[in-house]
Amino acid sequence: MSAELSDGQTFGGYHIVDLVGSGGMGLVYRAEQRILGRTVALKVIRPEIAESGDYRARFLREARFAAAVDHPHVVSVFDAGEQDGRLYLAMQWVDGLDLGTLIDREQRLAPERAVLIGVQLAQALQAVHDAGLVHRDVKRSNVLVRDIGGHDHAYLTDFGIAKAPAAQDSLTRTGLVIGTPGYLSPEQIRGQQPGPRSDLYALGCIIFEALTGQRPFGGDDDLAARWAQATSPPPAASTLYPALGSRYDAFLAQALAVNPQDRFSSGTAFAEALQAAHTGRPGGRTQAPAISGAPTPRAFGPSAQPPADSGTRPTTAASSSDAQDPAAPRRAGAITV
Repeated sequence: MSAELSDGQTFGGYHIVDLVGSGGMGLVYRAEQRILGRTVALKVIRPEIAESGDYRARFLREARFAAAVDHPHVVSVFDAGEQDGRLYLAMQWVDGLDLGTLIDREQRLAPERAVLIGVQLAQALQAVHDAGLVHRDVKRSNVLVRDIGGHDHAYLTDFGIAKAPAAQDSLTRTGLVIGTPGYLSPEQIRGQQPGPRSDLYALGCIIFEALTGQRPFGGDDDLAARWAQATSPPPAASTLYPALGSRYDAFLAQALAVNPQDRFSSGTAFAEALQAAHTGRPGGRTQAPAISGAPTPRAFGPSAQPPADSGTRPTTAASSSDAQDPAAPRRAGAITV
């Protein structure tokens, strides 16, 4: 049985519009939820994945966890289930660019923009962790960015390999590395179970790349890069991009510390420290203040749709992704799963 569906096909309660991405986990379609007439991102899991061990039960369990996360910077999960023997996940459709495409297009982001997106994602991870989940594949292609009111609004997406921290099964046992090279925490590279601070490490990698245009651990030799990432602190961002100055160096050193206990304790602490570094303030605040010009966060979940795009930046259809080399060139808005 194939996961592939045809344009115009009816799949359960959904009308397939077109295929927008494919990858190791499955395929993502733009589809219309017929009963409500709304556009969704419909992820259909590949049969060979769905039939592995107890993946089916874990998929449905994690979908319930993900649906419980109601946060303006987390893509909402509307529906999950099985149709004609195929597992599927219906998610909020976001018109925008994935962050990888945005960074590639701009080479690097202006610090104000990188910090705004970073704070939003740290807040999103706080909500994910509060719900009992560890994402485990935070990377730039799993971040969607759209324009709302002339400002960037970022969404964390793809819980395809997310798991509850206490859960163990044949697909998440110790020694099996799941995630994307370049964003794996040292403990994941060593084959240990990831936790919330592993997600925050990956977010630190994203911010480092957004600010400098380079990954903290790169090079042509993947094995050497992984070894450096597992054992060494990152280079100073100011060394790779002197025009940035040194104000983010201490923040990034803590975000990318080899020992998880030396990193930020939560998404909230991460966001506070990032804003403190950006403004030059020592320490942080109990609640991260809004960056000048940032949109007021507004909650919307399965019961509501996000506000319309302002149209001030070009946007294209985007949905969800999974473990794939984020350095691979992709057209704007292209999605892998």
